[in-house]
This record gives sequence, structure tokens and C-alpha cells, in this order.
Amino acid sequence: TGDQQIGTGATTSATYSNPFYSAWSNIHTQHIVRASELLAAGFGPGDINSVSLNVTSAGTLPMIDLSVKIGTTADASMETFKNNASFQTIFTSSSFLPVVGANVLNFNSPFNWDGTSNIVLEFCHGNSASTSTMSRTVTADNTSYVSSIKTHVSAATAAATICPNITTNLLTYSVRPTFTFNGQLVCS
Repeated sequence: TGDQQIGTGATTSATYSNPFYSAWSNIHTQHIVRASELLAAGFGPGDINSVSLNVTSAGTLPMIDLSVKIGTTADASMETFKNNASFQTIFTSSSFLPVVGANVLNFNSPFNWDGTSNIVLEFCHGNSASTSTMSRTVTADNTSYVSSIKTHVSAATAAATICPNITTNLLTYSVRPTFTFNGQLVCS
């Protein structure tokens, strides 16, 4: 078991391809990581225990009712939201304030990756009492395919309302946060 980064962190995202950003204190995102990328980084089938995002500008507003889910898809890109009914909720926080540097989200129970499926990470948070902009930046990578999708509501919106929303202010991006996973590494 060990940590491996997916992507080089060649760029940064201070906009909606970054699940920790929001102009209205709410966001629902999904990000795909292809099996080929996990395999190239040295991962094999087995448990994934955490994911980390590298924050370069943290801002001052906490994300209210943050939930992170993980699941798999046969799709190779994120043109549409993936059905999350079978996704596993791996991290929750009633009030999560990122810090500059690695923000490790330890899974409440491991996610068992089959070694062949593309995985989808879903982030969602919403504050029913705020429309403040959550200005924060994470390291990111451009991808050759659509790797991120988001929705948000341009009003103070609770997580319970934005999390099932897959249509309002919908945008896709060929940029994805640089994720560092802790999981089963194959000896080389």
C-alpha cells in the first residue's frame, strides 16, 4: 500500500473544475480517472484508502455538508453525470475548511477497486445561508478528454438540494484536479 499521484499538477484550477471552489457556496462535481491512468501510476486491484487534493490557495470559507463518493463507470469521459446510486460514500464533513498543501480525505471505509474499471469521484457541498465565493485553487492537469463535470445553483443552496442536481449551470472540463490516492501498489 502506498501513495501515488495521478497527473503532474502542471497547472492549477481556481474555477469549477476544482470541487473545492464555488462562486455561490455550492457545487456538485464528478471527475473520472481512467483505469489506464491508475495502472500507469502503479496501482493494482485492491483497496483505495484515501484521496488527497493539493491546495495552493485555501480561502477562508468552509465547505458545508461536504460529501465525497466513489464509484465506477464503463464510460471513458464525463460528458454527462454518472448515475451515483451504486456509489460508495467515502468521506463526509459538516464543515470542511481546506488548508494549503495536501488535504487528505481518509475514506470511512476502503473502496475496493477491481483493477479494470474507470473510477468516478463525486464531490458535493452546499450552504443554505451563504452566496459567498469560495476562492481556492488546487493543482490540476489538462486531460485529452472531458474529465470533469459540474452543476451549481446561483443562490444560497443546501447540499441536500445541490447534490442530486445534474442540470443547473451544467459545464464540462478537460481539466481535473491532481488526485493522490493511497491504495494497493504493484511491485515493479
